[in-house]
Amino acid sequence: MHDLQDKGYWLDYGEDQEFEFINNIVKIYNIKRKVCINPDKKYNPTLSDLVIDVKGKKIFGDLKTVRTPFYTASRYGFDPNNCITFNEKDYFSYMQKYYFTEIIKNKKAIPDPFVLFFHVVWPESSNYGTLIDAKDGLWTTTIEDIHRLTIQEKTRWHEYKNRKNDDCGNCRVSMIISLSDLKKVRKREELKIK
Repeated sequence: MHDLQDKGYWLDYGEDQEFEFINNIVKIYNIKRKVCINPDKKYNPTLSDLVIDVKGKKIFGDLKTVRTPFYTASRYGFDPNNCITFNEKDYFSYMQKYYFTEIIKNKKAIPDPFVLFFHVVWPESSNYGTLIDAKDGLWTTTIEDIHRLTIQEKTRWHEYKNRKNDDCGNCRVSMIISLSDLKKVRKREELKIK
């Protein structure tokens, strides 16, 4: 496993995974919507990863590639075999760009959904005294639904000890989310976007 604090490596890895998602994963899961890499991202890497065509309307989304389980999740009341982490920076950025801006600036009572795909793949492993089962799947949700889970106190925040003094731009805090609270996309099933 590569150093989890090496942000540059993981950004490059994430970009490779976006192409893998578009070229292969979308087909494996038989996602009927047209999904493509956001063409504007080449000019601004902070923009969303994906553009999704929903009945002729373009909505935005992001791919989160999860390759490492959160071994100590049970300290927060989560099953380490069935949860993921989601960076605090991404949560607040997506809420600002794709939720609150739509309501305030564009005066939309109900903003377009901002879709998140969590592609979770990890082998059976053991660390910190926790045995983890192998996992390979795709889950989806919207930023609005994650916000709702946060309000309902179904998520928890975790501060990374190794990143307290990080000056490389790594996120220092992540949200823990149960995969049970997300929609599992079954292979060969059409993705239904709200």
